[in-house]
Amino acid sequence: MQEQVKLGNELQKVYANLFNLDSAEYLSEEFTRNAENLKLMEEAVNGVAASYDKLADRAAVDILSNSFDVPKEKAKEMVNIIHNAMNEVESALGRKLVAGENIDYSNLTGAAKTAAMELYSTFDEMLKVIGEDATAAQTLISQFGFDAELERYEVKAPETQEFNDVTANVQTEQFPIPSLASVEGSDLSTQMQNIVTGITYNAKKHPVTGEKQGQAFAYKVKPGTLHKAVGGDI
Repeated sequence: MQEQVKLGNELQKVYANLFNLDSAEYLSEEFTRNAENLKLMEEAVNGVAASYDKLADRAAVDILSNSFDVPKEKAKEMVNIIHNAMNEVESALGRKLVAGENIDYSNLTGAAKTAAMELYSTFDEMLKVIGEDATAAQTLISQFGFDAELERYEVKAPETQEFNDVTANVQTEQFPIPSLASVEGSDLSTQMQNIVTGITYNAKKHPVTGEKQGQAFAYKVKPGTLHKAVGGDI
């Protein structure tokens, strides 16, 4: 039993070194002992960039689900959204991002600027679930091969208020009303018309969600500081 625990700890250290993690505890034991992950790790250590990238994606999903209780499918969706945003940036630039390249949308125009702003936004959405853990935020960003400066901000918490929806119920009855049946003969006749005899009102509470200033904080990427830390030739 002690040998298994020791092996698990050693595997965590290897992964931590591979991904420059400050704490190996971000990763679950299920992740570190997974046979396919171990194979990818071996290939990544031997310089296979595709294996490193795939393993880094899996690590990002595991960190979100293991340390921050994000459902695994939701975590996978977040990772895919960021990759799509990265692809949009490279497509708009017409080339791959290279190691050390800074992505500053204030210096870009057109589609490239739009794509870069979206990349920042997708990172910020992911970091929102991390809260005030700046180390974890940097760790997640690094899983996608980026470094960035972070800004701390106050998160607006949702607030639900209730308002009354009022509906009116109108009661009517038919009464005979005299009318002229013929203009020439001036013959009087009657016709039935609806007359309002009463109105009642029903009130039903209707919840409306807005925002209020909360006491929670999170981190977002400081504009102009996102840069590619790892190129495709690991």
